[in-house]
Parts: sequence; structure tokens; C-alpha cells
Amino acid sequence: MAFRGQFISQRFILGQPLNQTQTKLLAKDIKKWRAWLGDISWYMRIVNETIAGKANKGDQCTGRFWEGRFKSQALLDSRALLACMAYVDHNPVRASIASSPATSKHTCVKQRTDSLAKKLPEKRTIESFIGIDQEKIGIPFKLIDYLELVDWTGQILKSDKRGCNENVLPPILKRLSLGSEA
Repeated sequence: MAFRGQFISQRFILGQPLNQTQTKLLAKDIKKWRAWLGDISWYMRIVNETIAGKANKGDQCTGRFWEGRFKSQALLDSRALLACMAYVDHNPVRASIASSPATSKHTCVKQRTDSLAKKLPEKRTIESFIGIDQEKIGIPFKLIDYLELVDWTGQILKSDKRGCNENVLPPILKRLSLGSEA
């Protein structure tokens, strides 16, 4: 649907007969297209080109929409998972869109702290923290420890980023008016 194809594939789609040579050429093209569709780099390039074209047309400019290529990183243990989660939860702060992850509309930290403050169970759209309980499925870390990790890492200043949590803020539990029992 995203591409027009070529003469032979267009004839095939329209139900027009193909000779033996055309059928072989089409089979060869289909094999190539299937390989492309299974290649994340190819897919991201196509997505990037499409979005960049539309954005550039709207902004009446040229150039790449995203500066760098997409990144893919295997998260092989719970430490890597927690580091990635904290990084993502800090993106709105680093971009100066929010003053803290807990006040950003688009972080799991906000969703989790709102649930804590209202004494509601976490929504099933995000994985639960289970602590060290090996019988349950979830993130093998305590939520309170994760919130403190996010709070602490957010106070690290980075010269190449616009925002950071101010290190003069009180600890996250006090800011959210939560006691350790929460």
C-alpha cells in the first residue's frame, strides 16, 4: 500500500496474466521485498523519509526529521531495564517540557505516583514492581527504590541537555506527600 510497485507487480495486482519470465521476475522481486520488510533499518528509513517529507512540506524546509538514526539496545538484566526506564522517564525533564518526571503528563513515574497518592492499584498498562518476589511476574525492584533512583539521577547535570531536576528539591516522597508506608 505504501509503494506503487513496478509494471509486473501492478499487472499481477490487477489480475492480469503474466508470462513465465514475468512470473519469475515477480517472484525474485517478492523475495527482495520480503527481506526488506523484515529489516528494521529499512523500515525505519522508510518511516523517517515519509515523516520528514510531510514535516518538511508543512514547514517549507528541507533536511532530516530526526538527527540521528534510531537506536536499539538489548536490555539483558534488571539493571539495564531500570536504567532505560529512568532515562525514558527523564526525557520530558531533559527537554525542559516538565520540571520533574512526576509532573510530566507522559511518564510512567507520573502514572505510578498518581496511583500511590490516590491509593489506587497501578493500571495494567504498565508492568508492576514486585520487589524480590520470584513467584510473580514484574519488575524485580521496589517502586519506592525506583522513585528514589529517578529522583537521584534526575539531579545529575548534563551540559548537552536543557533540563534537569533541581538538586535543591526535597526528596520525592516528601514532594508527593507520601510516607514510607505508601
